[in-house]
Amino acid sequence: MITKPILSVCLFASVGSLAIGFAGHGWSLISAEDVLIFPLVVGPYAVIAVLAWWRRSSHKESMVLLAVVLLLGAYGLWSFGVSSYRRQVDPSYGMAMDLSPLVVPALQWLAVTILAAAFGIAAVVRSRVSNI
Repeated sequence: MITKPILSVCLFASVGSLAIGFAGHGWSLISAEDVLIFPLVVGPYAVIAVLAWWRRSSHKESMVLLAVVLLLGAYGLWSFGVSSYRRQVDPSYGMAMDLSPLVVPALQWLAVTILAAAFGIAAVVRSRVSNI
């Protein structure tokens, strides 16, 4: 029921984050090292999509996933947008290395890892309680 909107938000947020995050660099200037950042940026959304598919029968967990993906997507798009804007407007900002393609996904990975662990623990507890 809520799985399709979650998957749509995951797709939109991952494509939007990639587009905004690398817009200031110019797509022709992307190196092989930059391509390694793509899975780092898209990965948290892919994990949420897998969790949404796995827990699609639970309305409460689907609502939690929808809220989390909306928050992570808004945070990612906003962070990459601010970074891209500052690179375009302030030439001195472009002199320093931009860490947002690494820091933003790292924080998103942390949140998704905690969420996945909580869902896994809840599944184990449910299975043990149902066996009693």
